[in-house]
Amino acid sequence: MEIRVMGRETPEALCARLASPLCAILRVNRLPSCAWLYPGRAILAPWRGCCRECGGKCPRQSVRTPAGG
Repeated sequence: MEIRVMGRETPEALCARLASPLCAILRVNRLPSCAWLYPGRAILAPWRGCCRECGGKCPRQSVRTPAGG
């Protein structure tokens, strides 16, 4: 499912809205960091169990940076 990042939405808020960890959101969208989660950007929502199935390394540990910069 494709969604849009809302204005002033932090990575934490996006994770809560999608009920997914940040690493799964970044991995599914092939993004290197949360800086690419800017307002208005269309992204794919991760599927349930994404982290368990792919077993990939988390590309970003910190979620303290706001999505808008």
